[in-house]
Amino acid sequence: MSNVLKREKQIEVLHHLVEGNMLRSTARLTKTHRNAIQNLLVDFGQKCQAFMDRELHLPAYCAFGLWIAFQIVIAFIQTHAAGDVSGLAHLGGASVGFIAWSLRRFFIGKAAIE
Repeated sequence: MSNVLKREKQIEVLHHLVEGNMLRSTARLTKTHRNAIQNLLVDFGQKCQAFMDRELHLPAYCAFGLWIAFQIVIAFIQTHAAGDVSGLAHLGGASVGFIAWSLRRFFIGKAAIE
């Protein structure tokens, strides 16, 4: 599925989407048909997937560790400069998930032994 939009128009459309605009508002702002934007998203996603498959060979535990490190930095910045709590919320959710995973492994391991 090739995209017929010029490169400048593709960049403009992707910029609007990255900034949080919805598909219809992006179509209206860029004077681009919704189907062309959807085709662009499919092409862009496939190219991103090909890039990641080709260039990034990162095990899941490393990716998770990097994500935790970024969340710690974000939480530190937010508690000292801005009032947003998303970094702390992500760390809290990850902590609860890790505790639940640990308890599940512990109890399932005990049941398998008995």
